Amino acid sequence: MDIETVLHKTAAWIILSASMGAGIFVVLLVSYEWIKRFGVFGETLFLLGVVYFFYLCRKTIQPTIDRFFRRKKYEYQETLVKITEEAARSIYTDELIEKVCKCVYNVLYPRKLCVLLNTERGFVLTGCIEHGEYKKTAERPVVLSLEDPLVEWVKKHKRVIQRDQLDKDPSYQKIKKSAKWFIENDAEMLVPLLLKDNVVGFLVLGKKESLKKYTFDDLRLLENLGRNIGSVLNNTLLHEKIIERERGLRKKIESEVQKRTKELQESKLALLNMMEDVDEANKKLLEAQEKLQRSYEELKRVDEKKDEFISIAAHELKTPITAIHGFSQLLQNDKIIENKEMRKKFLKIIDKETKRLGNLVTDILDLSRIDLGTIKFNYQKVDLYEVLESIKREANVLIREGLEINYEIEKGLPKIITDRERLVQILLNLINNAVKYTPKGKITVGVKKEGAFIHFYVKDTGIGIAKAQREKIFERFYQIDSSYTRKKGGTGLGLSLCKEFVERLGGRIWVESKLRKGSTFHFTLPVNKNENLNKTK
Repeated sequence: MDIETVLHKTAAWIILSASMGAGIFVVLLVSYEWIKRFGVFGETLFLLGVVYFFYLCRKTIQPTIDRFFRRKKYEYQETLVKITEEAARSIYTDELIEKVCKCVYNVLYPRKLCVLLNTERGFVLTGCIEHGEYKKTAERPVVLSLEDPLVEWVKKHKRVIQRDQLDKDPSYQKIKKSAKWFIENDAEMLVPLLLKDNVVGFLVLGKKESLKKYTFDDLRLLENLGRNIGSVLNNTLLHEKIIERERGLRKKIESEVQKRTKELQESKLALLNMMEDVDEANKKLLEAQEKLQRSYEELKRVDEKKDEFISIAAHELKTPITAIHGFSQLLQNDKIIENKEMRKKFLKIIDKETKRLGNLVTDILDLSRIDLGTIKFNYQKVDLYEVLESIKREANVLIREGLEINYEIEKGLPKIITDRERLVQILLNLINNAVKYTPKGKITVGVKKEGAFIHFYVKDTGIGIAKAQREKIFERFYQIDSSYTRKKGGTGLGLSLCKEFVERLGGRIWVESKLRKGSTFHFTLPVNKNENLNKTK
């Protein structure tokens, strides 16, 4: 215990003793003569009364002293749930960081508490709370690089770094140099905000204002809080990306409308100057106006589809997140933890929903890369049998009761030069689509060689597609309009991404279908890269 702590405790107990001593003195002064009448018995009762009075004084004054010297007591589990629920209400990242700083401060009372956020530049200082006052960092300096040894150490060990362990524990020697910023800023605890194997940020805590050491409960609270806040932080970042995407689409549409309006005005002036025949000029002007109206209606339709997509994407993101959060909460129940089968079932559901969330985010990012023209393809020699074995493992998770999946794979298939990851993504999207629209029945996945191309197909016995809708199903955001499909949901991105990938890889995609009989989605890919490049050109 340091000298400051001793002085603080001494001062507190002097105040407490003085308060109680004054009270006892007054009582003694007033009741002394009266107590003497009862002799030893009266004095004994009086002493018991003094002891009880001392107890009441201590019980009354101690909480005030604890608050004054920042020694608040808390219940670990209740505090963890309370802070996590408060953080989960945040929509934006800055709002979340401020809430976390204030909540942690009001429980542990660190002299200083900072948040570092994972960005493209590195881990930047985002916000701090010092002596109870929160300040948002405007400049956001980089504190750690993304490849820093300290970051790699945290990814591997997934635990809190304590200041006093940097000198004592040999396993920390490799990262001691990287921790220079934390040492210079008198940090005591470095808490990673984790999302699976990724570090999305850090909580940096200084010494406690009470000058006490961090306890085991403090460490346990911070470690679990790091995992929970990491998940919530990832959700707010995804939400902000969706909003940014919406703004970009809106700006693009507004720019297109302005461009078309300008073209109309220029066309109108050119027609008036060039045409001597007023009737002919009016006719052409009317045609131009109708063309603009059609363009406007088309842009309006795209805008409506975009708004619908934003709404659907938000819902599709929220659905697995809600499931993950719900089953994670259930897993905190001691009875469920002891039941291995139930725990295994819940973890399987969490894993399935996490994969679903990951696939949705991948589709959104691929869509963004296509629009920006930054999407890349990794051409390599691909073993189709190995790919199909991987597909079988993934597809088995999708198949539900009342549904079976078969494979018709031709023998002697050659290795092809293509992008393996995109091929897997195309096949899984088509299988997932078949599962979604086949209540009961059979799905068949087939592969065969046709000349210089490999022909893939996914056949189902589902609800089928009306002829009027077959040409539209590969459009972005388009969803078949039926009561069954509305129940199943989806973003309308899967088939449009399949078309983009197949055509960019040098193949083509089409569908054959009959209502209430089922559908077959076909696509081809060239065997050799040269065929691929020629086809793309």
